[in-house]
Amino acid sequence: MVVYRRSRAEMPAIPEEVEAAMEEGIEFHFLRNPVEFIGRDGRLERVRVIKMELGEPDESGRRRPVPVPGSEYEVEVSSVLLAIGERPDLSFVDGIELTPWGTVKVDELTLQTSNPKVFAGGDCVTGPNTFIDAVAHGKRAAVSIHRFLEGKDLKEGREGELPWKSDLVGDKSLAYRKGRIVQPHLSVEERIKSFSEVELTPAEEDIREEARRCINCSVCSECGLCVLACEPEAIVHDMVDRIEEIEVGAIVVATGFEEFDPTSLGEYGYGRYKNVVTSIQFERILSASGPFRGEVKRPKDGKHPERIAWIQCVGSRDKERPYCSSVCCMYAVKEAVIAREHDPRIKPTIFFMDVRSYGKDFEMYVERAKSEYGVRFVYARPASVEEDPETGDLWIRYEENGELKKEKFDLVVLSVGFVPPPESRKLAEILGIEVDEFGFAKTSPDEPVKTTREGIFVVGAFQGPKDIPESVAQASSGAALAGAMLSEARGSEIRKKEYPPERFVLNEKPRIGVFVCHCGINIGAYVDVKEVVEYAKTLPGVVYAEDNLYTCSQDSQERIKEIIKEYKLNRVVVASCTPRTHEPLFQETLREAGLNPYLFEMANIRDQNSWVHMHEKREATEKAKDLVRSAVAKAYYLEPLEREILPITRKGLVIGGGVAGMKAALVLADSGYETYLVEKEPELGGRRFG
Repeated sequence: MVVYRRSRAEMPAIPEEVEAAMEEGIEFHFLRNPVEFIGRDGRLERVRVIKMELGEPDESGRRRPVPVPGSEYEVEVSSVLLAIGERPDLSFVDGIELTPWGTVKVDELTLQTSNPKVFAGGDCVTGPNTFIDAVAHGKRAAVSIHRFLEGKDLKEGREGELPWKSDLVGDKSLAYRKGRIVQPHLSVEERIKSFSEVELTPAEEDIREEARRCINCSVCSECGLCVLACEPEAIVHDMVDRIEEIEVGAIVVATGFEEFDPTSLGEYGYGRYKNVVTSIQFERILSASGPFRGEVKRPKDGKHPERIAWIQCVGSRDKERPYCSSVCCMYAVKEAVIAREHDPRIKPTIFFMDVRSYGKDFEMYVERAKSEYGVRFVYARPASVEEDPETGDLWIRYEENGELKKEKFDLVVLSVGFVPPPESRKLAEILGIEVDEFGFAKTSPDEPVKTTREGIFVVGAFQGPKDIPESVAQASSGAALAGAMLSEARGSEIRKKEYPPERFVLNEKPRIGVFVCHCGINIGAYVDVKEVVEYAKTLPGVVYAEDNLYTCSQDSQERIKEIIKEYKLNRVVVASCTPRTHEPLFQETLREAGLNPYLFEMANIRDQNSWVHMHEKREATEKAKDLVRSAVAKAYYLEPLEREILPITRKGLVIGGGVAGMKAALVLADSGYETYLVEKEPELGGRRFG
């Protein structure tokens, strides 16, 4: 039960949360106030409550609760949580005007108090508020203090720092009269016994109906009706642009790409047939955080598809876009393999013109898809996709070896290609760089990251379609060239990261925390993660264990830091994926929590377990326990280590004088480092001139 001294009308809680609590059986006793807690032998048994009535308004504007004499009664309870409020401690403040609520009175924009030399912000001004508001106040106060010390006007040009609120009002009689849709919720029976999301996604029909409530003016006549209709007050007609100028010595453009919209290709039925999806949409279907939580289903009816077809080169290698988008073949093969891993009943078919698997070991992956996962490859470009309106199944027409064929599938995935972002040409004009006939940045074959303007570099898919490894390599190249241009200014604006003092733990007994990751479904689909967590709790030295959907996520990192402090952990074990990529991340988290980064151990229960034993769930779970037990045993004896900084010879050695070696040597030299280039042949150039 919840006991509250005022009525529900004065209750500051969010109304929807109060309603939800009531639905789940929580009793609210309004106009009641506890006056005594009664117990025996150290155990709480009852609480004496007195009835209240509302009197005159207090300083907050709400009517003051007044006890009703002689109305006390007792309620049996076993525990009580006191939801006490907060107020700033301003006992040290003297000579500064306060508000009727006991907070510091300040100018809303500058945060200057009644003493012009004193500024205030955060909870002492607003009362209990959010962290982000406190940060914003701190920043705004710092700007004001800086101006004050320089003798400048505190308000000039800062009007945009305050929240925007339009004064425009609309004619309510013209507004759309239909009410908002009701947000669907998990049933009370389900939500009281689980931690599942309570607010569910509305049905598509409801979403479309909600969208129709939009006034859709087409041409703004400044009537202000949209301001009235927008409940979150997100429309501000009198907001103005703010232009900021920053001084830089080089520019790296990495604006990426847009996926091709296949709606214009009517022959494939995208947008008309719900069971025709793009490759990006299918990625979401496979994702543990996607619409079906990683379960492969058809969008139209939720049926589990068995026959899935991928159609390649959708939006690439045609008359309008003759270029290859580079990644579609391999991501289609990957999606087909993962779909089989999710559901072994799935029979994938890939319709292709060419399989362009030119990356390192890519062809081996394609062959594995064929031999181990049964992925079928059909050398054909389908002519059309048609839906059976009764079943939602899809018929694909194609020509193979001169024979016209028609084949039925449950789901069709369109492997869409890359197109430049729609604003790329405008950005290019602003930057003064050229683009090619398709809208990608124009570069030369010898200098693929240099644009047509000196000092501006382009990396990633805006330079041309490419996969992630190539984008990463190109990003390094662009950063190196930009760094070479800025070599004279290197290190002039470095800010050293501040860490909390490192806790001395050598005199403490091991207190180990274990965090087991689901890794979406990469681990969770094959390992009983909850069972592993319970097992970890029984291991020597373990004082805390929990599971996370993604332990590497930012919110999980923050939670690990909180748990380290709350449970006084002095060693941490994470059971998740590979330490090759994630060990530095978790070590940094430990250091930010005040622990030595080497008091960390990692168990790889994905690469070394779930991916290997995906068809042996019981065995995979037992092996995960073994790996966690081993990691905990090692962590038990871990001791802090000190990082030693070694001097290095600030010279570069490049072995091999081919095109790559010469370019690497030139960039190193341009960056200000003495560079040596070693080549065994009598001339440079390698195979380019051979």
